[in-house]
Amino acid sequence: MASRSRSSSSRLRAGFFAVASAFRRPWVWVPVLAVLAIGLGFAWGAWRNLCVDCPSIAQIHTWEPQQTSKVMSRDGRLISELGIERRTPVPIDALPEHVPQAFKAVEDRRFHRHRGIDLRGTSRAVLGVFLTRGFQGSGGSTITQQLARNMFTETIGFEKRVERKLKELQVALELERAYSKDQILEAYMNQIFLSEGYGIQSASRNFFGKDAIDLNPAEAAMLAAIANRPNHFSPFRNPDAALSRRNLVLGLMGREGFLSSEEVEEWRAHPLPETRARRVDSEAPYFTEWVRQIVQSRFGSQVYTGGLQI
Repeated sequence: MASRSRSSSSRLRAGFFAVASAFRRPWVWVPVLAVLAIGLGFAWGAWRNLCVDCPSIAQIHTWEPQQTSKVMSRDGRLISELGIERRTPVPIDALPEHVPQAFKAVEDRRFHRHRGIDLRGTSRAVLGVFLTRGFQGSGGSTITQQLARNMFTETIGFEKRVERKLKELQVALELERAYSKDQILEAYMNQIFLSEGYGIQSASRNFFGKDAIDLNPAEAAMLAAIANRPNHFSPFRNPDAALSRRNLVLGLMGREGFLSSEEVEEWRAHPLPETRARRVDSEAPYFTEWVRQIVQSRFGSQVYTGGLQI
């Protein structure tokens, strides 16, 4: 037994030294390096060409969210909104700290520790894809990646395909180079669809009848809970699922140290909204249509996306 083991060990050493000796000869390692260089070149070229239709760096740096134009009365009261995505951006500095904390706790707990891609979350998602042989429930996207596909829906979109995911990664990396973490988180909260509106201000007004700056932790947790699957987790469509998801978010906020255990239990007892708090129908439809025609003749399609005050 001992002699057989020594013989096997000797053969391994001999084989290692033979390979090492061969790689000392240029005619062996030069072709290997050439093949590696060509392979890396092809890989880099494929990576760059993959995103030929992605938004340019200039587009990323100058991006502005779509906003409806507001038709106001003389005393400053909102009469109607013109546009598709009803959105009113809110600065992150104006929000209570528990609002961004809720989104980070459930959507991207390592948000401040990565540069657009969370390798741990991505690895877990890739493993899930191989195990299930599909993208269902794969997850793994950071807040930056989610912002990328919500900012540029036409060129990136939401389709569950490998090519689309790689485009999303490229744009997410560029977003991290272009903006600070607070700017990315602010844009994300103002851009995403939350079942009853686009962005936290519109959703807050429609769900709770209040501005986003007045949200309490339970309300912030509910909006963060909706972000994953807006229609499924809407308290108006699926209250049991909404309550379970909202309470999960509160628990995650406790785990991250954003809330104490007592606060978690206190806010879990907070009721969910049962009916929409605000209607968005025009108070003066004929007047609004007359205004729309006049403004559109002057500003064109900007009236539907530019956030004009009329």
